[in-house]
Amino acid sequence: MKAIIETMPDHFAPDEHNLLPDGKRYKAPDHSVLGGSLLIERKSRSDDLSEKVVRRLTKLGLAQGWRGGAYGKHRLDRIMSDFPNLVAANREITDYIFRQMLKRLREANKKFIVFAKHNPAAHSTRVVIVSDHSTQPGGNAADEAFIGRKMGGYSPADDNIPYVDAVILLKHPSYVFDEENSYWLKCLIRGSLSEQNRDKVVHLASKIHNSFALIPEFTQALTKLRMSAFRVTLISS
Repeated sequence: MKAIIETMPDHFAPDEHNLLPDGKRYKAPDHSVLGGSLLIERKSRSDDLSEKVVRRLTKLGLAQGWRGGAYGKHRLDRIMSDFPNLVAANREITDYIFRQMLKRLREANKKFIVFAKHNPAAHSTRVVIVSDHSTQPGGNAADEAFIGRKMGGYSPADDNIPYVDAVILLKHPSYVFDEENSYWLKCLIRGSLSEQNRDKVVHLASKIHNSFALIPEFTQALTKLRMSAFRVTLISS
């Protein structure tokens, strides 16, 4: 991500320097910044997921006897509004979307685990940045709640990604609903981190926020959002 490379000091790319003696490569994160004290792995949601969600939702509705249709970009709640069994469809499509999110977070978690085995002296804070490139309009309050739960925010037994210390969610403000708890950039941090390490994550999020906010199309979109600053949430287990 250009914003990370240009704004963070001492940038290093671990996944370009992870060669083993036998010539093979081990899993390593995308970025190391602040003298190696922050490791960053990037993940993304693509427009392909949006299209899959609409197709899956349409199939669910037709199976219920729905006589409508969905093409292009729509609010999912509007598509489902006249489904015969709205609750069941909403649950299934939400589970599908979150399964894709959890898959990406687990991939990052595994990468941090493997990296630590090959770099036992590294004691870094590990951050995953999820860039949502989809043009499907929506809110992200549910994403925040889901990720918080998978970080053990509701119960330590639910912690699926113990090697992930923080998650930054980023979505183009043009496609973010202007509603409560729906920020275009969110920063979820484990409350167990030291204050110093939490500050480093917030510093990273702030740099990303300021870098993107200067892009003309972002600047224009942000004028339409009441919640245009980024949101920081501490996850306590």
